[in-house]
Amino acid sequence: MGSLLWTGRRELSFSSSGVPRRVALPGRERRSLGRFMALAINLDAVQDATEVTGPHCAVFGGTADAARKVIARYIRDGNVFVARRRGTVIASLVLTPKKPWAIDASYFTPVRLPLYLLGMAVAPELQRTGIGRKCLISAEKIAVAWPAQAIRLDAFDLPTGAGGFYRHRGYREVGRVVYRQTPLVYYEHLLDPTSAT
Repeated sequence: MGSLLWTGRRELSFSSSGVPRRVALPGRERRSLGRFMALAINLDAVQDATEVTGPHCAVFGGTADAARKVIARYIRDGNVFVARRRGTVIASLVLTPKKPWAIDASYFTPVRLPLYLLGMAVAPELQRTGIGRKCLISAEKIAVAWPAQAIRLDAFDLPTGAGGFYRHRGYREVGRVVYRQTPLVYYEHLLDPTSAT
């Protein structure tokens, strides 16, 4: 486990349960990172929730203690990915086959194995620099290698929500709901299994 830098060749190993541990992206995507070339994506490498607390708090608010509890649950229930710049966590996201409680699966295209994208956070000072896009591209490649057929997520249905970001990346809106007085928009991205090659 540990950090895996994008090296220009495809690397993939699996845990005993068949979950991919490492994915390296092709060289073309590594070069396009520009000043963020030292970006690394870790799968199952984050075992300490405090490592991810900073970006999570900065994006979602709340206390560090509350964020640690959320991240600890993500570590327990899913696979926590982080992007690093010079050793510092600058972004995080979770991919998990476990359906979150706030998502109603009946809105989505039926597939054999969907993955749910949860808690994607990019350090506020680095938002709008392409880090989120690169993280989403990485999540899609990892999901294809899983192998999953779709990525599903929800976003706050507010002007400050991330819906526009996901729509711009080709995610399709499949429904709008209000869950516990919070308006949400559901998005999905059906995966092309040939995109991992």
